[in-house]
Amino acid sequence: MTDKKAILGTTPLEWHSTEDMPPMHVEEYAEESWMQSEPLLLADAAGTMAVGYCQQPFDGKPEFDTVCVQKIGEIRSWALLAKPPVPKEPR
Repeated sequence: MTDKKAILGTTPLEWHSTEDMPPMHVEEYAEESWMQSEPLLLADAAGTMAVGYCQQPFDGKPEFDTVCVQKIGEIRSWALLAKPPVPKEPR
């Protein structure tokens, strides 16, 4: 078995108010379309955090929602989650 190690650095998060909308793209599923953000780290006023998205139907207002079963309080801020670093394979 090969011992592989990854060096994971820290990624600074830029926090935004829910009044600021994250960048969104069109998602399609079962012949329905809506706007959706990339994965976000969401936080409530107490500092509880969860991963989620911002979604907006074309005829509605944007909503932030978590992707986990555990609910948090009213979402107050969000940060765009960066993709984790991928270790380079040795040559």
